[in-house]
Amino acid sequence: MDASDELVQMTSARLQNLKPRRHDEQEKTPDSRCLQTEHHLHTTLGYSPSGAGDEHIKHPNITHLNIICAVVEKHRLESVLQLTKIRALALVMVRDQYVVDRFLATFGPNLHTLRINYLPLASETNDWLKVRRLTKLCPQLEKLTLEGVFLKEETDVENFPELREFAWRVSSEACEVVAKILTSPKLQKVCLEGAVNLDALKKVTAQIRERKILRQLQSLHILQREFRHYNLQTMSDQFSAAASLVKVASAFLPNLTDVQFSVMDCLFSSLIPFNPLFGGIKRDESLDKILNEFKKFNRNE
Repeated sequence: MDASDELVQMTSARLQNLKPRRHDEQEKTPDSRCLQTEHHLHTTLGYSPSGAGDEHIKHPNITHLNIICAVVEKHRLESVLQLTKIRALALVMVRDQYVVDRFLATFGPNLHTLRINYLPLASETNDWLKVRRLTKLCPQLEKLTLEGVFLKEETDVENFPELREFAWRVSSEACEVVAKILTSPKLQKVCLEGAVNLDALKKVTAQIRERKILRQLQSLHILQREFRHYNLQTMSDQFSAAASLVKVASAFLPNLTDVQFSVMDCLFSSLIPFNPLFGGIKRDESLDKILNEFKKFNRNE
């Protein structure tokens, strides 16, 4: 039996010993884009910092804040920063890292949910987000979504001690520091959308195999979408590394029950044999078998 077949058997045996989670038993998690929860929010307002500057007077009890940052007027910004009960924050269409820094310095210590969404190309003209600063400013984060955010390569970066959900959506290759975020001990859901650094993929795979990280993970989605920038060999290397991560995670992570792996928005098992864009990628039959194991498991819910 080769190593891939062994991973298939390990996945099958592990899932047989798990009880499928009923939908009504699962925690109802709000869409991070709207940041509404019936438990924390009485009113949700989408702010665009322009116009009146009395938000802190009109809405003193706001806990969830969704802000459009494409246009920023100073007096409105300063008013919003006077809110005192913010626990969930979405910064959408960010143009300026300065705005992000102001909000995180003000609300970061109490945040449990954070979404940062950059305008296309904005990250290329701004300082990249530093994870070391993010972990220090937001030590209580439970949900983190980064969209179009370029992370600066750093050393000696701490993970997020309370992080349970992490989503990364980027139009260029994710740097190796993403691997550090994935060492956060309480992670339950991970979505990586884009091209992830090869070294980061290999490092995460090795740590999973060694049972060092993601021991509480329940959901893993890997969506590769940026192959158009690569030659066939690089495409093949990216695919192989991501496929290896999925297979090892499926076999070694004790709580994993939801796995998706797609390439260019198409599910792997239905796409690879037919699309000429993937001529440099060999079909991975063991990956197919593992993904089918999860389909069978979830059909029994």
